[in-house]
Formats: sequence, structure tokens, C-alpha cells
Amino acid sequence: MIRKTQTKGFTVDLAAIFEELRETGIVSRNAMAKELNRRQIPAVRGGRWHLTTVQRVIASMGMLGNRGRGPEANARDADRRAEALGAEVTKLRAQGINTTKAMARELNALGIPGPRGGAWYPTTVHRLLKRLESIEVSQRLQAE
Repeated sequence: MIRKTQTKGFTVDLAAIFEELRETGIVSRNAMAKELNRRQIPAVRGGRWHLTTVQRVIASMGMLGNRGRGPEANARDADRRAEALGAEVTKLRAQGINTTKAMARELNALGIPGPRGGAWYPTTVHRLLKRLESIEVSQRLQAE
């Protein structure tokens, strides 16, 4: 079943939007709700998006998200999220922002949601950098 919502005179395919969010690294339901509200896409009944609203729509469309898919699927989601943020990390390093604390402060200032839709902290930035390093290494090994 494809779920749609009416937005200012046109219909939006929510499945495509949720898939786009996942591809850009937004996989937590809180982060999805924030992004949908930022884009001013009304919820199914015309209001704002909340965690519960996202959960219900995803469940009704059969898009389970992270739950019940196993650690490999979670790792793929985290890799997608890291790859989507790789260019931003490169820009920050080019500006001389190299510490995890400074990067966390800058990512928060830019309004980029953290892994679970909240704020960035030095630890979450450190994990992002480690993941980006491992992705880079695996890509080099595949190229050889």
C-alpha cells in the first residue's frame, strides 16, 4: 500500500520520501520527523510530524526501518549516514576544524541532525570519523 499525503494542492508519495531520507543517512524516526517538518510536509492528517506519527506511517507501509532487520542492516544504515556526511567532514577539515569537539559544535551550528536525530557530541563525531576511515579502507581494498 502506498501512503500519500495532500500538500498545498498536490499529493506527496511518502514511501519515496522515507526512502530518500534513508538514502541521505536520516534513519532514526526522530530525525525523519524533524526533517519532514523542516521541509514543511504535513503529516497524514495535516498536522506536524512526531516520532509516533512516523512510526505509524512506516508500520502501515510495511517499512520496518531498523527494528528486526539485524546488525548488518543497521551497519549499512550507519555507513550510508557516514557517507552522506563525508563531504561535510572534509569541508570542516579544510576550514581547520579538526577536533571532535569543534566538529560537533560546527555540525550542531549547521543544523545537521546527529545519528539519532539529536545533537552531535565529541563521541558521536569520533564514531563517525572511525566509520568513514573504515569505509575508505574497504573501498581501497576493493579497488585493488
